Amino acid sequence: MFERITEAFRAAVDKFRGKRRLVAQDVEGMCSRLQEALYDADVPHAVVTTFLEKVRDRTIGQEGIEGVHAEEQVLKIVYDVICDILGRTSVNVLQVGDAPCVYLIAGLQGSGKTTTIGKLALWMRREWQQTRQKQLKILCGSVDFQRPAAVEQLQIVAAQAGSDFYRAQHTDPIAASEEIFRYAKHHHYDILLLDTAGRLHTESGLLEELKAIDARIQPAHRLLVVDGMIGQESLEVAQTFHRTISLTGGIITKLDSGARAGVTLGFRMIVQRPIMFIGMGETIDDLELFVPERMARRLIGEGDLATLLERATIRIEAAERNRMEQVIKNGSFTFDDFALQLRMVRKMGSLRSLVSYLPGMGGKGMSDQELAAGEQGMGKFEAMINSMTRKERIIPKLLNNSRKKRIAQGAGVTVAEVNELLRAFEQTQQFAKLMKNHHR
Repeated sequence: MFERITEAFRAAVDKFRGKRRLVAQDVEGMCSRLQEALYDADVPHAVVTTFLEKVRDRTIGQEGIEGVHAEEQVLKIVYDVICDILGRTSVNVLQVGDAPCVYLIAGLQGSGKTTTIGKLALWMRREWQQTRQKQLKILCGSVDFQRPAAVEQLQIVAAQAGSDFYRAQHTDPIAASEEIFRYAKHHHYDILLLDTAGRLHTESGLLEELKAIDARIQPAHRLLVVDGMIGQESLEVAQTFHRTISLTGGIITKLDSGARAGVTLGFRMIVQRPIMFIGMGETIDDLELFVPERMARRLIGEGDLATLLERATIRIEAAERNRMEQVIKNGSFTFDDFALQLRMVRKMGSLRSLVSYLPGMGGKGMSDQELAAGEQGMGKFEAMINSMTRKERIIPKLLNNSRKKRIAQGAGVTVAEVNELLRAFEQTQQFAKLMKNHHR
């Protein structure tokens, strides 16, 4: 995510390595490089100007801080400015007042709006269960009669999220929205997530329809789903929607792919509304609460281990986590443990979505080919382990040449690839032993 701009941030800051004072000439050189990177990432001009002004104000003429290197000081300044641009705090989006609490979801066609509603329903249900220790009753409904099968799609994703779905009898979007609202109220739902038709910001008729729906059901939240790959053009769309229904926030999707930083860095300043969630993948649980400070750390290449830990807690079952903890404590490590480790990594998401969470990895710019090779390699490793006998998985020393050939044939790989698996296993085994000593 945002590999190029992260790399540019790190390269600009590295110019201060070994220096003790932040002088104007060095700061201007850094700002020039940052300006080029920000424009290349499709960040709006107003945001770039504000960003650079804040960086200059906080760096030029600053004395070195005792014990702090200049590059660390600059990195902290850039981090603080990004936080200012993004907003300092995340928004409490899960507010259940008068039932049902209505969330009106809008956006362009192709932004991932309907899928995002399923993700949002699942996030809300889990968050409520974790914080309140009770179930949240959620209803999903659709008045998107423009796109073929849109209603059916929402019905499917609602079921995946463990939420209820109601199909309106009316085919007029305004009447259907009132029908769905009445159903939610009569059946005492805590939350109603209402999907509206994807529309262009230039379609005045559809925007008036959206405005009428908003007036009839008076939602507590009006969330705009925005495609992160489009860049600052999405912000023009967001402004039009905001003028129409007064948005309460945005959800940025597709940040696991070739997303441009423009919409993420510019949304709050241009639209004057917070980003509430970001979509980091295609599966039903690939939605994260937007935490500005964490996003700022990822943008400067410092990673986001807190979110990565939260993702692991959600996706990896407690029994699996406990087993891996025992492996580390005991220092023992078999191929069964290695296979479990691979499955745990897969549950965390794609490699592309994971690298930005790791310190120092956000700006490495790993190619799609490298990431695809890594995904394929994990799949091959699992196939090879599955081709082993129970005894071979427990006692790797048994793997002589004839056994390796049998495993290679069973997994559809070469003996060289089996040897590669053994090297990776031995490295991980050594790490487990080191961690055991650390726990003593």
